[in-house]
Amino acid sequence: MDHVDGIPGLLPPLAPFPAAETRQRLPPEEWQACLDAWIFCGEIRLRLLPEHFHHFKLSHASSGISFLSSYFLSWSPSRESLSDYRPRSAKELKLHRHCLLLLRRLLLETKTPYDCSNEDLFRLFANASAAFRTSALWRDTLQQAWQRQEKQVSSAVAETRSYMIKLMAASGSHTPETLQQLLCQVASLSKCSPQAGKSMMTGYDYVDALTSTYHNFPEKPVATNVGDIRINLTECLFSCLRTLMATPTPATSLLLDTLYGLKENAEAEAKVNPNRPTLLSSTVCLTSFVRQLEFFLTTSSSSRGDSVLRFLRSYKTKMSYLHSLPQAQISRRRKGKGKAKPDHASQQIHVHKAAQISQILELFPDKPISYVVRLLDHFSDDVEAVTAALLEPESLPATLQNHEAFADYADAEPVVHSDLAPRSTPPLAPSRRNFFDDDDFDNLRISPSQVHVGRKERGFEEPLDPSDKAKKKAAILAALAAFDSDDDERDDTYDVADVGGAVDNTVDTDARPAKNRTKEHEETDVNEQTLFNAWRSHPEMFARDSKTRLSKPRQQLKSETGMGDEQIEGWALMLARDDARIQKLENKYAGPASFGGQQKALSKSKWSANQSGTATEEDTDVEGDAADGTIRGESSSRSRSFRGGRGGYGRGRGSTSGPSGDVGTQNARKRKEQGRGRGGANHNRREGRARKMGRGFGTLPPG
Repeated sequence: MDHVDGIPGLLPPLAPFPAAETRQRLPPEEWQACLDAWIFCGEIRLRLLPEHFHHFKLSHASSGISFLSSYFLSWSPSRESLSDYRPRSAKELKLHRHCLLLLRRLLLETKTPYDCSNEDLFRLFANASAAFRTSALWRDTLQQAWQRQEKQVSSAVAETRSYMIKLMAASGSHTPETLQQLLCQVASLSKCSPQAGKSMMTGYDYVDALTSTYHNFPEKPVATNVGDIRINLTECLFSCLRTLMATPTPATSLLLDTLYGLKENAEAEAKVNPNRPTLLSSTVCLTSFVRQLEFFLTTSSSSRGDSVLRFLRSYKTKMSYLHSLPQAQISRRRKGKGKAKPDHASQQIHVHKAAQISQILELFPDKPISYVVRLLDHFSDDVEAVTAALLEPESLPATLQNHEAFADYADAEPVVHSDLAPRSTPPLAPSRRNFFDDDDFDNLRISPSQVHVGRKERGFEEPLDPSDKAKKKAAILAALAAFDSDDDERDDTYDVADVGGAVDNTVDTDARPAKNRTKEHEETDVNEQTLFNAWRSHPEMFARDSKTRLSKPRQQLKSETGMGDEQIEGWALMLARDDARIQKLENKYAGPASFGGQQKALSKSKWSANQSGTATEEDTDVEGDAADGTIRGESSSRSRSFRGGRGGYGRGRGSTSGPSGDVGTQNARKRKEQGRGRGGANHNRREGRARKMGRGFGTLPPG
């Protein structure tokens, strides 16, 4: 038990944290007991009142500093044998939390200055940063400790910096393990404490020492127990440069001065050996420093770093082939579908070899069976040669001298094999019988000339039987006679072919003058040509999505035609379904008959009369008096106002009381006779619809 002045009672001591080799040899029960003891002793110290706790000193073992130092040492990334410790169980995580809280109280509640050397203080801070690198509470603890005792902590960092510069200058008088350990400690501390990183970067001598050390060490480590020191140098420089960009007080001037110095060294090295990697190339290619620097310069108001940022981008592109990023190891789950590896432990030993093994084991009972089997394989099952070799172990090869390296068959993990026990043969499937069993073909009682494989060939030189042709023709005609084409459920109420519903296209039922009637068709032709030209050149302009409707070509087409989106898209949809119309428009607008500046047709300029003495229908387009439908010397009964009167150009173009020689009068009388004698209400519904269709769009527009 430990006694501390100012603290009532006795405190249980905290034993140091064991090394990795010791932890591996401890049984699970003893390891759990150690965890319980450390947690209990830590809780006793954490429950002390502040007026009692401040009596602890970092130089006294009763404060638990020895345990904390040994615990943090197991997290040190430079020690390969101790770097594998990570808390996994609930007790280990609880102990890890107690270590953080105990160290926080020792740094913030004990008396200052700290009762320890600068070297021990720096090592404590660096190793603790490696253990708590993701803890925000530890970062806050470091910041408060730096503010609480800035002079002592900065002095410890500066002393370590000077020692590292001297160590890197004497490249041949130190071991790589020492330098690697210091580089890892500086990187860990800089990640958690920006003040420590800024203190390390003060002055260019530290960066210059890192650069020269990078060139002195080979690219691949010579010693097997030392990692690549170049990676540690790169990580150390990257961590220190990041601290210069840390908020709220970034050291922009120091950062840019350091980068300009590294730039000059890289340019000088490129002139001597352009294919040699440098510390700057490793930093920009293997880390995210360029991206972080770009973000830092965009948020700062200084424009001094634009040139160095452009240089780093080009330098990274130029030197990227010298630095390959480490490939992530993809762990593939084995499904047990590969070949089974030969395992001597799972193989059955032949009875002859078993007798040989028993002979050797009678002389050397301490030798494992697997070792004896390996010796027999080496000496080709010669028992005498194996016995002589065991009597003189120096004569054996180096791989067979140590018999403890071979595990016994009893200790080997058994391999599960599939059970392939023989089973009885299943009964045969029952035979299948059909209609042709026991016939002439089955019993082979037919002539071979009657047997053929596949379809029987028929010779064309044989004449056809006329009766077969007549029978086939009669069958076809009978089938056609039985077929009723009108036997369906289609509504034929408005069929054009029905009696009384046919539209007479020879009768012009439009009362408007011909020169006014062509105006609408001319406008339609103009829009039709514009739409067809646009459809032929850019079919995607008629798509039915919102992006096409808002596009500039669609808006221009709408302004030219005066049509809406639905009308344009509907026109294109109907056109795509009618191949005949497409061919017609091609001949009309894209063929040799398209408009070339010439007049298509010349209308007659003179008046002509038919046998009845009236003007013909095709002469109504003539300008002047003939355009109104009136003729000199004729009665003005046909020159009534538009849609006025029954004898003029109104509905139906004529009535039963018109001139007897007029075509419209004759057609009106004909329709009147057809409508007589049809009883029932609404008996003119079909005829009225037919006339309406003829007036509206039943006839083709004049060409």
